[in-house]
Amino acid sequence: MSKVHSTLSIIRRADSFPRSRELQVLTAPSPSVGLPLLIGQTPVGWVCPQVISLLTDHPTVFQLHSTYITLNPALTTPDARTQAIDTILRQWKAEQKFVCLKGWRDEAYDVFADAANGRREVVMRIERSAVGVLGMRAYGCHLNGYVRDASGDVKMWIARRSETKQTYPGMLDNLVGGGLPAGTKPHDNIVKECHEEANIPASLARKARPVGATTFFLDSEERGWIPDTEYIYDLELPADFVPTPVDGEVQAFYLWSLEEVKEHLHLGEFMPESGLVIVDFLVRHGYMNASNEPDYVDVLSAMRRHLPFPGPTYT
Repeated sequence: MSKVHSTLSIIRRADSFPRSRELQVLTAPSPSVGLPLLIGQTPVGWVCPQVISLLTDHPTVFQLHSTYITLNPALTTPDARTQAIDTILRQWKAEQKFVCLKGWRDEAYDVFADAANGRREVVMRIERSAVGVLGMRAYGCHLNGYVRDASGDVKMWIARRSETKQTYPGMLDNLVGGGLPAGTKPHDNIVKECHEEANIPASLARKARPVGATTFFLDSEERGWIPDTEYIYDLELPADFVPTPVDGEVQAFYLWSLEEVKEHLHLGEFMPESGLVIVDFLVRHGYMNASNEPDYVDVLSAMRRHLPFPGPTYT
């Protein structure tokens, strides 16, 4: 029989960056532990020892200090910073320095920092597949698509990822999900992804309700250090709606009862962040509660980890 995973262990598959390492980087950073990368006075990433050793080859871009890293102050604009770092990342990709760069997407994430006026601003952009190299924040959107049957019971549409996906091929996923590209607002992105991944028309996708976000810090041998935020949406679909793959990123869809969803969840078949989103849905809708989940209070707090870098603003 396959191993059954606890709800907390499912969350920790995504939120896997050790708290002990976080404390070390926060209180006693060093090249052997990890160093914060600053733009101005704001930390925008944490760089691991393996990457720190490579930065000495690029002194015109990165300036290494004993307890932190800065960018060359001559890089005064977001475009200049983006171009300088992108050039290095492309070189590392060509040299096959990091496994994650094999999945280069030509799609960027915004990098935010605190501005003088007290707000947050975009200070550069970084290739999506490379965020883990410099420990910068990643962003995505996930949609729980569900229906109610004739008796009122909830069933969820679940996707199985294509075997050719760059990350987590063949694993189970939410009905719709995807990275949040630079310059795009979350709701606009989920509407786009609804069409591309499940052929949900925009008129229906716009009814998706924003219900929160989950935050976690992934520590992955292949993908690097990734502090991640996933915006979550719920969409109740017509009972006769059947999603169909469009962009080749999904190989199949399944309509499962919540008991079936929980069974596959605890067998560890969902990709890490999607498992988090499923847990969040079960909690919000009352299907996971203090009476049936032994770690209920710990689960509630574990789904929203504080991340030590500025987050986005869309207002």
